[in-house]
Amino acid sequence: MPIGQNGPFTVYQSDCTLIPSCNRAQTFSGVGMLFVHDIKVRYSEVDSQGIVFNAHYLTYCDDTFESWLRACFADRLQSLGVEIVVKRAIIEWHTAAGLAALIELGMRLERVGRTSFEFRFEGGIQGTPAFTAQVTYVVVDRHTFEPLELPDRLRSVLARDA
Repeated sequence: MPIGQNGPFTVYQSDCTLIPSCNRAQTFSGVGMLFVHDIKVRYSEVDSQGIVFNAHYLTYCDDTFESWLRACFADRLQSLGVEIVVKRAIIEWHTAAGLAALIELGMRLERVGRTSFEFRFEGGIQGTPAFTAQVTYVVVDRHTFEPLELPDRLRSVLARDA
């Protein structure tokens, strides 16, 4: 049940489940997204072909994930005492994005394991599918970068948003 607004987002009872208001909770697949984030393509992201250089799509996913993480944990992420790193990323392109395109990028949780979790990202431009990505994140020790079990706080947030 909504409890208020935070800019364009509807805030629910959960301290981190921010679903954009209106009809933006679904992307081109028609499947509900946990979080939706808009990205406007900048001049520096476009290559000589006039389209977004492929590596930037992972940056867009990372920016969306980081925005969701900030919404969930704010400054409390440091208190988890861990780092979250990318283990694996797969991207499939459907159409190219050009300069000044507005990419609506949604993400939803696909899997939670002992030390890792996976999100699916779907990017669209004016309702047209642009790309999808599967990104697996692993929780690691901040100093040794050895995999660790998900902290209880993170696991509970992921379980609530699954």
